[in-house]
This record gives sequence, C-alpha cells and structure tokens, in this order.
Amino acid sequence: MKFSIVATFSGIPEQHGIDVDIGWVERECVQALGAEHVDTTEPGDCEYDYLADEGSDERWKTEAYDVTVSALVDRETFDSWCKALYLRARDEQTIGTLGGPLGLCIVPDLVFSLDEQQVIDCIRVTPVPTNTAGEPIPTMERIPEGEREEVAERTWDRLRSAVLKVYSEGI
Repeated sequence: MKFSIVATFSGIPEQHGIDVDIGWVERECVQALGAEHVDTTEPGDCEYDYLADEGSDERWKTEAYDVTVSALVDRETFDSWCKALYLRARDEQTIGTLGGPLGLCIVPDLVFSLDEQQVIDCIRVTPVPTNTAGEPIPTMERIPEGEREEVAERTWDRLRSAVLKVYSEGI
C-alpha cells in the first residue's frame, strides 16, 4: 500500500510557550518525508494573514507562512510521518483531491488532522493499493464498463473503512 499525500500547514513560527508551531511542522515533514517533498512560502505570505485583521496575533501578517507537502510514499514512511506529527484520520466526506502525486485527476481522499490548535492544517490522503513489487494496481481496466462505478464505490468504501480503523486514533 502506498499513500498519496497533499497537505498544507499554516502558522506562526516560534510562538513562546508552545512546543508545536509551523517551524516544528516543517522540520518534522522534512525529516519524515524528505526535503524534496516540502515547499514553503515566504514569511508574511500566508493564506490566513486576514486573522491579524480579525484580532488574532499580528504576526499572521508578517511572520506566518505555509508549508505544503505533496508525496507518494510507502506505508512505513506514511506511518512515521503520522507518528511524528500526531496525525489522525477523521471520518468526513470530501469531494476528493485534484492533482498531487497521482497526476491531474480527482481522486477520493481521507481527511487527516494535526492534533494541535496553533497550526492550521488541510491534509488529504489517498490510499493506493499496490502489488508485491510496490507498483499501483490498475483496478478498473479488467472490469466491464457498466460495472465500474459500483465496483469503484465498493472498493473505496473498503479502503476508507480500513484506513479509518487503523488511523482514527493515531499511530
């Protein structure tokens, strides 16, 4: 099994008295997934900078930044990443992920969240079944055209249930 990850974290670095901040998330993403998978915006270039205008910390305008992760990883790497960031799967319906490591398509996904109030997150994960060689399994090619939607829905429901069972309480 592989996991396609598309995630964005936003926050203020080095908040006093807080162990988990955007700098910590960035370091953990780099360590768990590898630096080639992590992109950051410049300080002050954060999609949540409007929070400063709404009475929150002024540093949302000047110091906050976004960390974006996009990766296709094996289960061991994914588990390490979930452990490092204390991620949990949430039982929520989504419209899916557009793009990311699986290419320009919409794929079903699961929502994961960072159990922390100081960092805003949007984490979407798609489990990708693989064969023994670790290559994604093309599941729909052998199924007759008229049955694909039903089979795809059943397959997704099984995958979704299995991932929620393992990851909803954290690793």
